[in-house]
Amino acid sequence: MREETDVSGMFNDDIPDGTYDFEIAKVVRKEVQGKKAYEWTLEYGSQVGKVLTWPNQIAALLPILGAVKQPDGKYSWDTDLVEGKTFKATVTHPTTKKGKVVCALGDFKASEKAESTPF
Repeated sequence: MREETDVSGMFNDDIPDGTYDFEIAKVVRKEVQGKKAYEWTLEYGSQVGKVLTWPNQIAALLPILGAVKQPDGKYSWDTDLVEGKTFKATVTHPTTKKGKVVCALGDFKASEKAESTPF
């Protein structure tokens, strides 16, 4: 059976497993399969990588970045204002239910260099 397989790393999931101090270079909101997602360009050490996250994956990160929780439970934040902010996270590469290996961030903590200026 003929198949086409995309092996290009559509979202540049190129950060190796491990725990890193990240500096946010850019965050872009995207629509992926009709759902809201965020593509993070992150600097770590002397390298740069990208990670795609869904909103539920960054619930623990947003307060670290200074996002304000609203009465309705949503967080208010600005993708432009988080540029330059730092945080610590662990990178893993789990396999999704559909069999795709993805880059995931977790175990979020404030970086030693972190700023706590709210939006």
